[in-house]
Amino acid sequence: VGSYMFALLASPHLSENFEAFRAAFPDGLHSPLWLIIPLGAGLAGFFGVMLGAPTLKLRGDYLAIVTLGFGEIIRVFLNNLEYPANITNGPRGIGQIDSI
Repeated sequence: VGSYMFALLASPHLSENFEAFRAAFPDGLHSPLWLIIPLGAGLAGFFGVMLGAPTLKLRGDYLAIVTLGFGEIIRVFLNNLEYPANITNGPRGIGQIDSI
């Protein structure tokens, strides 16, 4: 989740696919690295807390199943976010990400 946020904020992907972003940022939203990394870590931490809050009482195999299931659900969900709005570019992924 954090890496997708990094890719969206450090590439021209949003400007290429959404008119509102193209009007505001014609060359793409190229945010500074030192801003994106804490935001991505914070978003990943938020989703970790959202997963951990209801599963704190689980132990052993049940915790492993819930964790693996959540990971698969997020992977499939983000992989299919191409239609109706092209957010993650589907299985092709987000290209032209800024280098360090």
